[in-house]
Amino acid sequence: MKINYTGFREMQEWEQWISINKPKLIHVANFEERFVREILARIPEITPNDVTAQYHFQFPNGSNGYIDFCIKNDSKGYFVSIELDGAWKANPSDFAALLERQNVMMASRIGSLLRFANSTWLGKSDQTIQTIRKVLEDQHKAFIGKVTTEDLVRLLKEMQDEIDRLKQQNSPNETAQLTAQLG
Repeated sequence: MKINYTGFREMQEWEQWISINKPKLIHVANFEERFVREILARIPEITPNDVTAQYHFQFPNGSNGYIDFCIKNDSKGYFVSIELDGAWKANPSDFAALLERQNVMMASRIGSLLRFANSTWLGKSDQTIQTIRKVLEDQHKAFIGKVTTEDLVRLLKEMQDEIDRLKQQNSPNETAQLTAQLG
């Protein structure tokens, strides 16, 4: 029987994260702590260092808001906020407040916002994990594309600067030859 020490070590890291963040994970049904163990810890693209519980943001009026979880890693291009919602929000006045809060969150630059009903992530954990992984993958691809484009623009500018420098140092005939070679 082969023991997966990597998986064991990773689970220990998540358990340590849970222990440190315990005050932020308080929920009457223990849903937030369970979400970490049953969902977040099973996403191979992230580590506990990428996750913040009760991620702080500010409403336009200056009041504070908190999102259940935020996955953020600048080196991978991740910025995903996750809210867990219970059935109590189905009541009409609570639902209206929920939508208003969501609009404010989206305008507050909190990354991509994912909302999961507790009944969904509890009953469809694989689907929930795949949804989060897909958003992370899309964000990472966009980030890599942006970095690549920025690198190309920087490289082209450096080349143009070098051409300009060579033009100043060389005769018009030499400059024409260099430009033809680079073209």
